[in-house]
Amino acid sequence: MTNPGSIASSASAPGSAPRAVIRLSGDLADFQPLFEEEIQPSRGARFVTLKLGEIRLRAMVVVTVAPSSYTGEDSVDLFIPGGAAVVSRVVREIVELPGVRQAGAGEFTARAYTNGKLTIDQAKTVAATIAAENEAELAEVNRLMNQRLGEKAMSWASEVSECLALVEAGIDFADQEDVVAIAPKALSDRLGLVLGELGEHVSGDEPRESRTGVPRVVLAGEPSAGKSTLFNALVGKQRSVVDEAPGTTRDAIAEIVELPGGSRIELVDLAGLEEVADNQLSSAIFQRTAAEIEAADAVLHCDPNGVFEGELPGAQSALRVRTKADIPIAHDSRADVDVCALDGWHLDDLRSAIARAAGLAGPSAGGVIAARFDSAIRDAMVHIQSARRLAEAPEAQWELIAGELRLALDELGVISGRIDPDEVLGLIFQTFCIGK
Repeated sequence: MTNPGSIASSASAPGSAPRAVIRLSGDLADFQPLFEEEIQPSRGARFVTLKLGEIRLRAMVVVTVAPSSYTGEDSVDLFIPGGAAVVSRVVREIVELPGVRQAGAGEFTARAYTNGKLTIDQAKTVAATIAAENEAELAEVNRLMNQRLGEKAMSWASEVSECLALVEAGIDFADQEDVVAIAPKALSDRLGLVLGELGEHVSGDEPRESRTGVPRVVLAGEPSAGKSTLFNALVGKQRSVVDEAPGTTRDAIAEIVELPGGSRIELVDLAGLEEVADNQLSSAIFQRTAAEIEAADAVLHCDPNGVFEGELPGAQSALRVRTKADIPIAHDSRADVDVCALDGWHLDDLRSAIARAAGLAGPSAGGVIAARFDSAIRDAMVHIQSARRLAEAPEAQWELIAGELRLALDELGVISGRIDPDEVLGLIFQTFCIGK
C-alpha cells in the first residue's frame, strides 16, 4: 500500500500565509541532516534551526516517535513562515535528503492504516472530513464517527471468522480426534444472531444511486407553468431560457442547488408535459420527461394557478407548487407551497419543503460513505444468509459455506479492515491442538 522510506509534504493549503506546516514521517535519522540541533522527542513545540544550503531558518518543531504518532512512525511537524517561496524551498531541501521523498496523496493516512493506527472506516472518515463541502456533509461524517461502526463491524467479523475457523477445521482436520466440527444447527444459530445485529444497522430503504451522488429533484408540469423561472430563482442565475411562448424548454437542464442546513440536490428543469399524438418529437420528449419524473428522488408539480388537474406520469407523489402567487386567483390554492419566483416570495419555505421531500431534513441525511457502508452490510447479510441456508440443508456443503463466509468477511472488511487468512488459521491454532 505504501512505498518504503521516509516521506515529507506540506500540510498547509497552497499559497502564502503567516504560518505553514510541513509534515515528515519515517525514520528520525533521515531528517537529522536538515537540523543544526539534534532532534529529540518533545512534549511540546520548541525552536530549531533549519539548514537550507547557505540559509538558516528558525522554525518550531514537534517530534513524536513511533508508535505514538498519527502514522505510527517517527514523525516531525515543522511550523515555518508561510511564504510560498519559503515553503517550496524547505520541502525541496527535505525531499533531497537521502532516504526521503515527497509523500503521495493520502500516504500519511495510508501509513496510519498499514501500521494499525486506523481502521479502513476511520481512514475514510478522515478523507470525508477533508472533502466535506458544507455543514450537512460534515454532520454526516460526525454521525458515522459516533456510530463507531468500525468497532461493531470488527465484532461481527470476529464472530464470522470464528464460525469460518470451525467450518474449515471440520474440512481440513476431520481426521483429528480432538477436532469437533461445528454442528449445522449451532452454526445456523450463531449466524442468525449476526444477521439480527446486521439488520439493525441498515437503512429501511435500498440505497439509491444518482448521477451526482445527491438527490435528484425535478420540476414538472404543463408548458408555461413557470418551471424555468422557478428553476432560475432556486439556482440563483439565469440558467433556463424563459419565454412567454410555451414549450421553450425541450431538454432537461440540471444544476446543483444548496438547501438550508448545507445539504445539496440536483435540480432539473424538465420540458412541459404536453403529449402530441401526431408529433413524433413531442411524443419522444413527453416519454423522456415521464421517465425523468419516475426516476427522480422528489418531484415538484408546478402550476401557476394552484389547480393541479390530473396526475403526473410516473410520479407516486409530488410536492405541489403554485409558481405565480403574485397573480390573484378566484379559488383556493391546492398547493403545498405558494411562491413567486420573480421576487423570491416564500422561496425559503420551498427550499425547506424540498429538503423534506428529498429526505434531507433529518440529521441522518445519507452521504457517499454512509451509502457504501450500508451496501457493504447488505452484501454481507446476503452471503451470511446463503451460508445459513447451506448449513440448514439436509447435507451441509461445508466448502460452499466456507466460501460464503469468506465473501461476507470481505464485505465487512470494507468497514473494519480486511480479515487476513492467517487470522483464521490463528483461530484454528488457538482452538485446537493441531501439533499432536
